[in-house]
Amino acid sequence: IKINNQPMFMWALKALNLEGEYIFVIRQDHEPLLRPVLEPKGHIISTPTTLQGAVQSCLLAREHIDSNDELFISNCDQFFHWNVADFFRVVELFQADAAILTFLQSTYDPRWSYVATDSRNFVTYAKEKIPISDTATVGVYYWRNAELFFNSADSMIRANDTHNNEFYVCPTFNYIPLDIIYYYLFTAIKTMLLGFF
Repeated sequence: IKINNQPMFMWALKALNLEGEYIFVIRQDHEPLLRPVLEPKGHIISTPTTLQGAVQSCLLAREHIDSNDELFISNCDQFFHWNVADFFRVVELFQADAAILTFLQSTYDPRWSYVATDSRNFVTYAKEKIPISDTATVGVYYWRNAELFFNSADSMIRANDTHNNEFYVCPTFNYIPLDIIYYYLFTAIKTMLLGFF
């Protein structure tokens, strides 16, 4: 899908504005179109079939990621403005081991994921496509180390916790051990879902 003569995923990539190693998981039938654009920007993993949701797609990259490294996972269909430096300042200030980029969604649109929080803005529960609050997720998720994501994703899959028979990234936060991990939300300045007008 093109938006203003640029592929939708390029808008999402520009919005991230992060230094680091990028890994792109794409379908094999999209490879001829996407590889020339994405290969200069990072590592490409292609899959011959559509998997059972974003989490399974992300787990294909497991062998390419050091489990001690910081990890961001981002959707490819949104554009947003955020202050990257402020994000990392907040993560350090609260010693958050994971964080979710969010925005206020007062229309409770079911196309987004949502989180419930406590008085300190720590996430207490995450739900896919069901508005449990007016705090929606942008589709960008952070873990201080990748092992936290891998373990919570494995736990979610074992619990067969799906929405519409798909494993989504947002609910993996429900499987982070609460006794040792804090996870925080950080508000984006502006968010737009691309491809749905």
